[in-house]
Amino acid sequence: MPEAVVEVQGLVRSFPFQGGQARVLDGVDLEVHPGDRVCLVGPNGSGKSTLLRILAGLDRLDGGRVRTSESGGGPYLVPQESDLFPWLTARDNLLLGMRRSALAPAEYVRRLDRWLRTLDLADHVDRFPAQLSGGQRQQFSILRAFLSGSPVLLMDEPFSRLDAATRGHLQQETLELWERERPAIVFVTHDLAEAMFMGERLILMDGRGRARELVMERSGSRDPWNAGGGSQDPAVQEVLAAFREPRPANPSTPSRPAGVTRPALATLLSPLVALLLWEVAARLGWIDTRFFPGPLQVLSKLMEMTTSGELWPHLAASALRLAAGFTLGSLAGTVLGLSMGMMPRLRAVLEPVVALTYPIPKIAILPLLLLIFGLGEIPRVTILAIGAFYLVLLNTLQGVTEARDSTSLVARNLRLRGWDYAVRTLLLGAMPWILTGVRAAAGYCLVLMVAAEFAATESGIGYVVWNSWDLFDIDRMYAGLVVLAVAGALLQALVGALCRAWSRRRGGVGAGGDTMRL
Repeated sequence: MPEAVVEVQGLVRSFPFQGGQARVLDGVDLEVHPGDRVCLVGPNGSGKSTLLRILAGLDRLDGGRVRTSESGGGPYLVPQESDLFPWLTARDNLLLGMRRSALAPAEYVRRLDRWLRTLDLADHVDRFPAQLSGGQRQQFSILRAFLSGSPVLLMDEPFSRLDAATRGHLQQETLELWERERPAIVFVTHDLAEAMFMGERLILMDGRGRARELVMERSGSRDPWNAGGGSQDPAVQEVLAAFREPRPANPSTPSRPAGVTRPALATLLSPLVALLLWEVAARLGWIDTRFFPGPLQVLSKLMEMTTSGELWPHLAASALRLAAGFTLGSLAGTVLGLSMGMMPRLRAVLEPVVALTYPIPKIAILPLLLLIFGLGEIPRVTILAIGAFYLVLLNTLQGVTEARDSTSLVARNLRLRGWDYAVRTLLLGAMPWILTGVRAAAGYCLVLMVAAEFAATESGIGYVVWNSWDLFDIDRMYAGLVVLAVAGALLQALVGALCRAWSRRRGGVGAGGDTMRL
């Protein structure tokens, strides 16, 4: 008999319970040989998943001995839910398995394409996980596990959250994959019929920390619906017949009807109504037009500034400052946030510094920058970069932390390193958080830009507003405020469009929502 790929002797695992220790596993022995299909079955809380996590190296043992084959990268754990990265297409997720597989890349792709055709998945492989059904996502996860080349697949109730028809279909497909690839499988379930169908050996976890092997009388049935003895119920046969029919591809999400919806119309009309009331109040003398000139009066002044050429140099100066500071700060925040998220030691050193300096109002730093760099453009661009830097850094760091925690099992299974781990896993996983930080930073930089242009400058929209106050040219001041309002709206619309484009490109994965958590 070939050497065992899993060997467990006297395994003990305890957990704290009511001031003491409860033994979930108490002297468990198990041997799994190449090509075995072993099912662990038992009630909830009997230690099935705990045993699987110990075999995967994700949990410790309190006693005994565990040895697993390390050839092919060691055991591969398939969780209850799909472990596909939501920001990658199904094909890209499958190709990540190439990093672990011993197959040559060309052979891996050839075998992958063959299985996609066999499993009727070729039409869905270029979709993102959010565009797939739960069964399809689990199909791709299981296929990647078989293609990984691991000698041991640890499957923790991979069909438990699927409907009965899809569950039976995937059970059959899993056995087809096993018959061709022949890894050893340790399969956890609390369903006896599923265990009898999926396993050649049955291990009962009795709920008292012990495990013993049962002798099964197999009928040779390859139908999961009849694994426990069969059913001739007409309703079951009807469901089976319907399920065996070819399944059409998922229809695409219907587009929204053209035209302006009622909420959009209300959004458009509400500011127009407010401006109309303002104009009426100004003309009827209900408000002091020295401080609140009517909208038409402000519009006339804005047109005058536009046609005379006065507005454009100030607008260009503000746009350049904003673009330079926002871009530099966002890039620096992203790079440092990603680095701190990936390197715990760097985070331990820098996080206290960030926590200490972040609460300082950024505009309060401007006098210091003016003192160091003089009255040129450097201090104004720097203050904008600092403002963007902190918001993007904190969001990136949080995003990387969540991405690392949520993808740790996949990264471990696939042995992801280097570029695949830093970019395809952490950076893309944190992208929704990063875009949220970028969106917040855009608005914050606009505020900082105006405040910076109030001081020691002779260009920019902020300067126009401040200079108009100094000269008591109220119409000109309001014209500057209108330009800032329009610029802010356009900036937010641009960043929002980028976030939505990312979300659509990634199959609906959230990107840069309205809620920012720091």
